[in-house]
Amino acid sequence: MWVAFWLALALFASGATYSYAIGAPKRRVYLTTASASAAWGILAITAPAVFTLTETGETVPVGAPLELQLFVTGMAVFSLLVLVLYYLGLYPPESNANDPTEPDRS
Repeated sequence: MWVAFWLALALFASGATYSYAIGAPKRRVYLTTASASAAWGILAITAPAVFTLTETGETVPVGAPLELQLFVTGMAVFSLLVLVLYYLGLYPPESNANDPTEPDRS
């Protein structure tokens, strides 16, 4: 996969991950987690085959370090885990920080 496309897909995967993790964790979770998981998975599979083009038009393999491959694999698994947890009703966790019935422990 061409390095520019690989980086664009990484940007999309990061945006989808931000969307369900921080941006709006209760809206469109199925769509964002599924697309993030798929994008991270494609990045993990194609990481060793990344290439760039030289000025003469030849392809030069760039590849990705093993640490980056493991990171994108972990992000794919994490996104898939969030999808399953949301389906089971365990994500996002309930916040009772503003619950008036909770006793003050300070």
